[in-house]
Formats: sequence, structure tokens, C-alpha cells
Amino acid sequence: MTPPPSGEVEPLTSARFTLSGDGRPIAGVVRISALELSGGGIGVTVAPVTITRLVGSDDAFHTWSHDVLGRGGDRTPRNLVLTVHDPDGRPAAAWELRGVMPVTYSPTCQLDTLAPGVVTETLTVSVTEVHPVLGAGRNT
Repeated sequence: MTPPPSGEVEPLTSARFTLSGDGRPIAGVVRISALELSGGGIGVTVAPVTITRLVGSDDAFHTWSHDVLGRGGDRTPRNLVLTVHDPDGRPAAAWELRGVMPVTYSPTCQLDTLAPGVVTETLTVSVTEVHPVLGAGRNT
């Protein structure tokens, strides 16, 4: 990578981020798939987003997906905020994911005694819109 010119801001790393819902951070999130928007002249489509987090943080993903994917639950779309932080931990950029609904839920990753690793759960969600959060560091 070519270093930034003298006096410019260092690039952000993908390892410093938080995901929040209802104004509170979602515990244990370790990976989020890329935010992908596409269009063909008839509007913008947002690709599903997969969120991976450590098992055992709480049962929020299980409860939300069961409510939406099961019968009779709360099917109200939610909004999430993805924030990338600078090396000092300050918000540097953020995006609001609007109209978020669970599509698939895996309560555990593949378990393998030959390749032990951290146990995670994944939630894939549909997203209606993605908007930069103005005032969040570099998104001004």
C-alpha cells in the first residue's frame, strides 16, 4: 500500500468497528460482510448482509430471527448503525442500514475437532437502504 501523503489521515482498518441497534452496541460482533449496492437504472438494490458474532453474548439474534422467521412474531424492520473507528477509538465513518430483517440464522458455525476455533453464530439480513451517517468522523 502506498502511504498517504504527508499530513493526510491514515487509512482506516477493518478490525475496528461496532454494530448498534436501538442505540446500543450489539455484543460480540466479529465480522460483517461488505455493504454492496447495485442498480440498473430502475433503483438501488442492497445485497443481503451477513453478521457473525461470538456465541454466548446473549440470545438477541436467536430471538429476533425466531420472531421474524417464525409465526406470529414481531416483523417490524429495524435500523442498524455500522461504525468504523479510528486508531484512537473515535468514530471515523458510519452507515445506517435501514429496513433490516433477518433472512437466515445459524445458531452455530461448523464444529470441527480437527480444526478447533471460536464458536460463532451468523445472521443474514435483508437491508432496504444504506445511508452514510453525516457527522460520524469522515462522513461529513
